[in-house]
Amino acid sequence: MRRDEHRREGAANGTRIAPAVAGLVGVVLVAGACAGPEGAFAEPMAEHALFGDVAFSPASVTATLPRVTHVDGSSATAFSDLVVAGEITGWQRGRATDWSTDAGREVAWSGDADSREVVLALEVDEVVAAVDSVDVAPGDTIEVVATLGGEADADAAGDALAGLGDVVGLVAHGPGEHRDEWWVGLGGILLGDLDDGDLTWPVLEAAGGDLDLRDDVADLDALRRAAAAAPRTVAVGDS
Repeated sequence: MRRDEHRREGAANGTRIAPAVAGLVGVVLVAGACAGPEGAFAEPMAEHALFGDVAFSPASVTATLPRVTHVDGSSATAFSDLVVAGEITGWQRGRATDWSTDAGREVAWSGDADSREVVLALEVDEVVAAVDSVDVAPGDTIEVVATLGGEADADAAGDALAGLGDVVGLVAHGPGEHRDEWWVGLGGILLGDLDDGDLTWPVLEAAGGDLDLRDDVADLDALRRAAAAAPRTVAVGDS
């Protein structure tokens, strides 16, 4: 949530970073429906996440923290590399993509796109957890990409995301050529709305029963405690 209502009103009225140049991507920091402004981004982000090729779902939000490694035979996966608490201070347009081919092709923002990226400016107040290779500190501003289904009003989603203000993001390095970018973890699911220390997970709520992921983090203190726990390994299929 915003730290004061005046700042919330400014975001809701569409205060943004200037539109991105073509090809700009940032971070990618997830069956009930979200009411109010959250519905503008939560449902389209959940739609995109559920459309993706997710081999398996972790059992809970705490199972997606950086120190939890999921092993499936010879493959090992963590669902986030960095966990931050901070404030969304603005947004800009990212890429619009037509996925009619496996490689995809970038199209105009107003074109016939299957997905659109909203690049969030996230001012970091606290680094809750991070892998050793991550160099992010309080006071930094990182770019985080939220990806939405192509049918969504991505401009309205950007305004609604900026209107959240204080958030928690579990973010991961992008795949392949996007390794230097931050992406919201688990295809966009792992974005929390932070209100006086309490946490809700709008995209996870929008995904509802279509994703077997339990919300086991009700507040920031619980997330801190879970993040401070010893590293652990989970075999795929275990709870």
